[in-house]
Amino acid sequence: MFGAGRAIARLFLFVATAILMAQGPSTTTITGIVYRADGTPAGGTLLISWPAFTTNAGQAVAAGTKSVLVGNAGALSVGLAPNAGATPANMVYTIVYQLDDGTVKTEYWSVPTSSPTTIANVRTILGSGGSAAAPVSKQYVDTALAGKADDNSVVHRSGTETISGAKQFTASPQFPCPGTSKRCGEQSICGLGGDYHRKRVVRQQSGRQHERASAITGRSGVLQSSIHQALRR
Repeated sequence: MFGAGRAIARLFLFVATAILMAQGPSTTTITGIVYRADGTPAGGTLLISWPAFTTNAGQAVAAGTKSVLVGNAGALSVGLAPNAGATPANMVYTIVYQLDDGTVKTEYWSVPTSSPTTIANVRTILGSGGSAAAPVSKQYVDTALAGKADDNSVVHRSGTETISGAKQFTASPQFPCPGTSKRCGEQSICGLGGDYHRKRVVRQQSGRQHERASAITGRSGVLQSSIHQALRR
């Protein structure tokens, strides 16, 4: 007797589950009036599309599309599975309006579980309320770029450029190793930057001073020799 009761209970649960699965997820009814830009009621069709998602109640919804006619005087009524709080996060319905006056526009819906609701309540902007990655405005971009230097007014890391005026560096700049210096006769030292070149200038100046001193000494020797020759006469 008890075995028969358990079998009936299992059968009842199986049938109930099958009925629930056949019914699909509960839907929210969205209603409202669709207007043209001039404020008059519109006619046409709404094309609705969505990716696969799982509702907040754990009901799976396959990806799909749906078209809905706008009724008399712009009246609209459509039932959709709630996607607010669904998985994956930030999932939205994409709504494309194709109105009978040729107007085509796109908007996005985030449908709550409370039913019925209105078109105004389900409309969402990508990036608001955690619905999707936030877009940026022109003002944001302009503000972000305001502190950036003009590309034509900066020194670039490559290419040939002419730089005028005095420049100050917080550290000695690094120069490519120039090889053997013919003036100094010494091997160049890479990585010393300005210090190396200052030392080279000092060596060059010392060399010129030494050449001038040698020239003076040479002229002095010639003068002394001339004087001695004159005295011998």
